[in-house]
Amino acid sequence: MARFDVDFHHVRQNADIVAVLAHYNVSLNGNGEQRKGRCPLHEDSRNSLSVNTDKNLFQCHACGSAGNVIKFVQLVDDELENPRRAALQIAKLSKIPARPGGAVDASASEVKVPAVEPRAAEGDVAGSKEAEMEVGEELVRSNRPLTFQLQLAPVAAGGDSPANDFVEAHGLDYERLVELGIGIGQRGSMKDRLAIPIHNVGGELVAYCGRDVGLLGDAVGDTYKFPDKFIRELELYGWHEAQNFETIVVVEHIMAVVKHSGAAAEAGEYGFGVVALMGQDISDEQIELLLQTSPRVVVCLSGDTQ
Repeated sequence: MARFDVDFHHVRQNADIVAVLAHYNVSLNGNGEQRKGRCPLHEDSRNSLSVNTDKNLFQCHACGSAGNVIKFVQLVDDELENPRRAALQIAKLSKIPARPGGAVDASASEVKVPAVEPRAAEGDVAGSKEAEMEVGEELVRSNRPLTFQLQLAPVAAGGDSPANDFVEAHGLDYERLVELGIGIGQRGSMKDRLAIPIHNVGGELVAYCGRDVGLLGDAVGDTYKFPDKFIRELELYGWHEAQNFETIVVVEHIMAVVKHSGAAAEAGEYGFGVVALMGQDISDEQIELLLQTSPRVVVCLSGDTQ
């Protein structure tokens, strides 16, 4: 059954991180935007946890764990590693709807407080597009959310260009391209490529992928172009939509998701999510993400160029 019951951006923006932390037995000092407390992810005796209550962000200066409120719940509660479940928990504790216009879950007071054990952190790290740090002997990597959006030219129906030829040859829907924020890059590494936004597990924009659609002329290069520091094996293209389904189909290429994900969503309770590996190999991180979230995974790797 389709489960479009969570808007991750809405939850991240409107959560009450103070109430969420209190639920997990973390008290904060002070009353301003920047507060401190003891980190529950390790043995903390000196208020190493910094919290921005306006932006709903946290960072531990001892163990290095950092990220938004959804990431905090995923780290601190073993039963809520699934981002959708974590977001629903946060909405309950914050007494907000999980999506704009939705109903507030009145059962928030009945949420059971788990026993929190200190453990190694696996948080997002701010500071560079490819964030890396040492936590004990473990290397934690993440794709940092972008602070900008590219200005893209839409591929308009009825046009007469190689881009239109590409769209029609691949059976793509012009309206679906607009819904997904896909358009022709105007400058930089995405110039004259079909620029495709890539989001992480929390729905945050982390990169653009450029697809050659015949506009490059003599500058023809790789069919797909990714930013140099983007770590493909950490993400699944289309995940922020696909995770709302009980069944997820895994394909190799991004364009297969662009083509089929909209139709899959319209199938109602018989629908399924579609995600792309952005390559022929599936990583341990992608496997873990799939197993944590979906009870049914169908792998469909054809080896075709899309």
